[in-house]
Amino acid sequence: MKRTLLLLACSLILWTGCKQDELPNDILSPVPQISLIDVSPTSVQALDDEIRFEVQYQDGDGDLGSSDDAKNLFIQDLRIDNPHAFHLQQLAPDEANVPIQGTFVVTLPFTILTDNASEQNVRFEIYVVDRAGNQSNILTTPEIVVTE
Repeated sequence: MKRTLLLLACSLILWTGCKQDELPNDILSPVPQISLIDVSPTSVQALDDEIRFEVQYQDGDGDLGSSDDAKNLFIQDLRIDNPHAFHLQQLAPDEANVPIQGTFVVTLPFTILTDNASEQNVRFEIYVVDRAGNQSNILTTPEIVVTE
């Protein structure tokens, strides 16, 4: 009897331990989450150099990106009012409702100096919006030096 109870207790502990380890990987929010992997270069010449942003994403229901030309990826230069809008391609089939995660790269073709200075520091904010209209968290990049 003691042996059976001990075996049952050990089995229960192992089973609950496995379940707890699996849960965080299986449950993702339907609201997209993004994180910055890299931004380069850290110094650019105004109107000439592009800036490359590498972003990691995860979305619990797979409705990130679109098959049409909808603008769903935004990069806001914090010195100016209007964000740069980009199209992020559809990352999972329509109605798939599956968790997705991965990385994408977006390139800002150039940036500007906003006053008569010969050098400025700029930060960017990046966010995405899924097909259901859920906006992700907002990333803020490290400073990038813009020179003339």
